[in-house]
Amino acid sequence: MGNLGLHDIAVECGTDKVSHKYPLLYEKYFESLRHKPIRILEIGVKYGQSLKLWERYFTKAEIYGIDRVRNCEKYKSVRTRIFIGNQSDVIFLDQVIKSIGDKLDIIIDDGGHQMVEQQTSLQVLFPNLNSGGIYVIEDLHTSYRETHNGGFHLETTTIEFLKTFFDSINFRFHKNKSSYMDGKLFSFHMYESICFLFKR
Repeated sequence: MGNLGLHDIAVECGTDKVSHKYPLLYEKYFESLRHKPIRILEIGVKYGQSLKLWERYFTKAEIYGIDRVRNCEKYKSVRTRIFIGNQSDVIFLDQVIKSIGDKLDIIIDDGGHQMVEQQTSLQVLFPNLNSGGIYVIEDLHTSYRETHNGGFHLETTTIEFLKTFFDSINFRFHKNKSSYMDGKLFSFHMYESICFLFKR
């Protein structure tokens, strides 16, 4: 078990991340952190498979989960704590931050995938990453779906908002206000339906 890669563990845990090929990308960015005492927060607990994945992969991590469904509390464990609330509720997210007490190393948004949910969570939680921390937004294809208040080139989508980060990364060269990420974002890596943002 200890020698399994993230993809193989994800298959055993039954997480739907496998169908999106996310584990192959996650291992690229997470492997160096696997045996370190990090803190990881994932939005979206559902049936607990992802939390089980992180428990098995990150051997020394403190793990936190957020979900709006109270029944998800049953997936807590010795190393995993669950918070029940809405990821678009700023007051709730602030309470989560205060309850955790320390900055996080990884935040993964696999929550409701609505535009307001993704963007509110990013704005509130990104500052609570450690320097060099990683913020991941999954299922960005919802930016193109009307069911999630998305649409191609619709200005209010998360995809369109992420495009402004090119200016934020290069903020020191132009000094113009482009987004709340100005001077805070080191890089972001975009793949099909998923984005990795690295804090400066």
